[in-house]
Amino acid sequence: MAEVKLTINGQEITASSDDTILTAAAKNCITIPTLCFMKDCNQIAACRICVVEVTGRRGVVPSCVTKVAEGMEVQTESERIQKARRITLDMLCKNHRMICDQCSRYSDCEFHALCRRYGISERDYNPYVMDADKDESAPHLVRDTSKCVLCQRCVAACHEQGMDIIAVFNRGRNKKVAPPLPLAQTGCVGCGQCVAACPTGALSVKDDTAELRNIIRQKKKQVVAVVAPGVGEGFAKLFYEKKPEDHLGKIAAMLCKLGMKRVYPETAAKTALFAAERRELESRKETGAALPLISEMSPAIVNLVEKHYPQLKKNLSGKGTLQAMCAQLAREAYAKESGIPEADILAVYISNDLSGKTEKREGLMALTTYELAAMFRRACVSRFTAMKVWREQLADEPLDSLAGEFPDSLAGTLPADNLSADTVLADTVSVNVLPADTASANPGKEGIRLTADDVSGNAISLYGLANVRAMLDKVTEGACPADYIYAQPYIDERIQGGAPRYTSADSLER
Repeated sequence: MAEVKLTINGQEITASSDDTILTAAAKNCITIPTLCFMKDCNQIAACRICVVEVTGRRGVVPSCVTKVAEGMEVQTESERIQKARRITLDMLCKNHRMICDQCSRYSDCEFHALCRRYGISERDYNPYVMDADKDESAPHLVRDTSKCVLCQRCVAACHEQGMDIIAVFNRGRNKKVAPPLPLAQTGCVGCGQCVAACPTGALSVKDDTAELRNIIRQKKKQVVAVVAPGVGEGFAKLFYEKKPEDHLGKIAAMLCKLGMKRVYPETAAKTALFAAERRELESRKETGAALPLISEMSPAIVNLVEKHYPQLKKNLSGKGTLQAMCAQLAREAYAKESGIPEADILAVYISNDLSGKTEKREGLMALTTYELAAMFRRACVSRFTAMKVWREQLADEPLDSLAGEFPDSLAGTLPADNLSADTVLADTVSVNVLPADTASANPGKEGIRLTADDVSGNAISLYGLANVRAMLDKVTEGACPADYIYAQPYIDERIQGGAPRYTSADSLER
């Protein structure tokens, strides 16, 4: 690829001839605002927010699809460009239900942030110009078309996952981005990538915190919490920390103040579940039962098999999901400690994984990081007080331990610290590393991440639904080289729909 020299806002830079103006600017720390753009996923120039002025060209051009050229001169914030962006935002606002202060995405909305940047106030628009158009049929998310800006990022994210549940219908003023049926009637498995991609409140996590608050206040049940790794980091990002860390100690302190009796980490449950699945794998080999064994670790993968590969239900492990295991062990541990019957204990599993909300089980409630942040803000009355409490008044508290509290039938070695899924799997399931091309459906997206010396079978670890579906297709054809499949619906474990989310700018780093 040849290099070219161009000037952006008077700054001379060097870029690859394959770069667009947007990517070339980003590589040189020049920010061009975008709304619909997602790198290698959604480059359709639909929103016209990223337009720039190029010397010698009559009109403004979208920077996300315009390639750089030798000697090109670009202006990204001229008066003409700012006026063009304000006109575009004004048009979007007139077709958007502007109830910003009541929206679940308030203070976390890219569209709202762009309006503020260019001096457009939501108060200048009639919030009742259109009625809410909600689909609340699914257990995990709410779709509200009246807040959609037609960026099509959710369409691209769903397509990248190999699902294609969401599509664009009609044209012109009647254009609509939605599934063809109510979400509960579609093949959606709850991977959460559409929610993570949405820049507005058109797709949001279904909020179950009111139900949880009532249970705590009315003392219907004793509530314990299990916290997944990454919740603290996601929470810190929602509270605008510049260098967010996984503050699980602060999360534990907060949960105790919110009324949780105990706060456990998930690590012991993950180890126990892997150990149980390993024993089942060995049993299936001895008895000749269906192989490969498909881990039920993630509810999204269970949903995928049940909705799209029903012929493979017999391959599911039957040991339950990670959150179900967490709930079981946490309730048993607290019942043993307190003498309270397990039936009177509710375990709340908190993670970034949106698919957890699709699983309904007695004694279990799945909560996302995004819901926890909303619950904390309400408890502090305002988001400003909540931010002050989070940053200045919460001291780290140790998480309670599940070690030694669960039955021998589920026992496994308990690591002292939180480990990655691959590390725990490698420690508990003996594997033979398969060639990467048998695992990866998308070039450059690694599908296998395991190593081990003691080989008792072939195991494979897959990330991203497109990769998982490619392997399940091989299973149905009888061509799968693995005895054990561990799968997760996401490529990036930090982005699972429950918080944090993608932004157009962040997508340049993907």
